Amino acid sequence: MINEEKIKSYIENHYVIIFCILTLVLSIFCFIKIWALPVINYDEARHGVNAYEMIKNKNYIVNYFNENPDYWNLKPPISYWVIIICYKIFGYNIFSLRLYSAV
Repeated sequence: MINEEKIKSYIENHYVIIFCILTLVLSIFCFIKIWALPVINYDEARHGVNAYEMIKNKNYIVNYFNENPDYWNLKPPISYWVIIICYKIFGYNIFSLRLYSAV
């Protein structure tokens, strides 16, 4: 029979290591094949296009779709800004589009 006090003591003494291992495992699940699946033609694709057109128009407040202001998705531009930063760091690809969501 396993002693509960020993398990509790072990977890309390090694919680940093356990936390790091769990974080690593969860990160692997979040990032595995992040670029392999196709872009979903709903919010994901629209967010990518909005962020790209914000870069193209150099207007980082109003989000655009088909070179017109996008009134379909009236979210604050903060999420677009993060996608724009990822686009500028990693280029225009699926990984850049999904990195913000995975993190």
